[in-house]
Order: sequence, then structure tokens, then C-alpha cells
Amino acid sequence: MHQREAARAAWAEAGLLKTTDLKLRRFMREFETQTGDCWPQLAARVRSDYPEYLERLAAPLWKSGDTLLRVNLIRHADLARKDESELIQRWAATLDAERNRYELAAVVDQGGTELLDKVLKRKKLPDSLRLAAQQRRLQIEPP
Repeated sequence: MHQREAARAAWAEAGLLKTTDLKLRRFMREFETQTGDCWPQLAARVRSDYPEYLERLAAPLWKSGDTLLRVNLIRHADLARKDESELIQRWAATLDAERNRYELAAVVDQGGTELLDKVLKRKKLPDSLRLAAQQRRLQIEPP
């Protein structure tokens, strides 16, 4: 429930709930009908039917600063897709290692070699996150 309200508020602030774009309005109606944990379904719908709106839909959620929304954006991003990978990389670069610890942990859990290498280059990275990133990096590409 919290996530639905947080997403609705972020999209309202961005003006997306009152858009005149008919296709985007259709997505918003679909969003309103979702129940329970709908992240996988919403991510799939954006990829299949609304790819041109990816950043327009995701950016307000990210800018909201809501940790849970951000973590779910990271967890449900398909990093094999260039557009989604670029968004996550751009956003991950703005994360503060202390304030955004959960978002960075999600990046480490989901990240591929390129993203993990960027995380590992950070100077102020908590030891636990550095170790997790190093372990994940070794799982993906053993020496």
C-alpha cells in the first residue's frame, strides 16, 4: 500500500496523473487496477507496451527519494537492456554510500561487471558493501 501511494504521489507531482497523453493515461489506469506486489507486472508492461515512457515513468519514482521505490526500481530493472542499464548506472552514480546504503546494496545484488566496477571504485564505500560487491564480481567473472 505504501509503495502504491508513494508512486501515485511522485507521478502526481510530475504531472503524469493529469497527462493529456492518451497512451500514458492508459498506463496510469492499468496501474490503478494492480493489486499486491505488482512490480514484475508493471515492469513487463512498460517494457512491452510503453518503452518510450520508461524514463518519464521511472524518474519521478527515483526523484521521490523513497528508498523502497528506488530499491524496487533497481531490483526490477533488466540490466541487459541498454536503456534500463543506463538509467540505473546514472542513478547509482548519484548515491551516497551512507545515506543510500540500501539502494547501493540493491545495485550490488543486481549489477553486472561494469556497474560493480563503478561501485568498487568509490572511495567512501562501507566495508560490508565493498566485500559484497567484490564477491558478486567474482561470481559473475571468476579470475
